[in-house]
Amino acid sequence: MNGLRSLVGILTFAGIVGFMGNQDKLYNEIDAGAEEWTEFVTEWYDAYKENGKTSREILDDLRNTYLDISAHAPEELAKKLTKFEGPGDAKIVGQFLSKKLNVRCKVDIDITTKDGNKKTIKYLMLVQEEDTNRKIKVWKLKEAIDHQI
Repeated sequence: MNGLRSLVGILTFAGIVGFMGNQDKLYNEIDAGAEEWTEFVTEWYDAYKENGKTSREILDDLRNTYLDISAHAPEELAKKLTKFEGPGDAKIVGQFLSKKLNVRCKVDIDITTKDGNKKTIKYLMLVQEEDTNRKIKVWKLKEAIDHQI
């Protein structure tokens, strides 16, 4: 934060005014879907933990109204899936998720680790990895450490 103030001071001295003047508007735009994304990520973690899922598997679960994750699909994704129901829907899910790839999401999820200790996960991020057993790419959530971007 001090670095930002220094930068603003330097730019102002150089005659460039208004740097970061639209900061509130920017944050409001960024946060527009943040709450529903956080709910979705929380439900995803509850359903899958850190297990990988294909776009098709996620799509099937989103369409299964008996699963909690289906009630928490982000609005943007839910609209696309109801509007274009068809064989390309798994691709739509993949394209939507790729926009969130490696983006940290603030959550507070209390878990019990494998060794029985209690722990709170603060951040999760969506990653895509190769499932070597199935030889296919899968989406999964991983805990994001504070220093990871």
